[in-house]
Amino acid sequence: MLCRSAQEVTDRIDNLIADIREIHRGNMHGEKHCDVVLVAHGHLLRAFTKRWLGYPMEFPLSLMLDPGAVGVLRYDFPLGSPGCICYDELF
Repeated sequence: MLCRSAQEVTDRIDNLIADIREIHRGNMHGEKHCDVVLVAHGHLLRAFTKRWLGYPMEFPLSLMLDPGAVGVLRYDFPLGSPGCICYDELF
């Protein structure tokens, strides 16, 4: 499905985040491993990170993502709110 507007991109990313949170629900305290891996281009990953952190797409969050890098997003505990532990660690 081709996105035609910034709002459509936002909606699709928000739906993906909702799906990920549903996967994680009930396993927030290590009950079982439920890691999720996303593979995408840098533009989409930057947009995903903005939405994961709760920022609007228009928010000027500058992220440099190196090619072939691994980023890790997590929840901040004990609140369970989305947070970022690290991004762009080359492996």
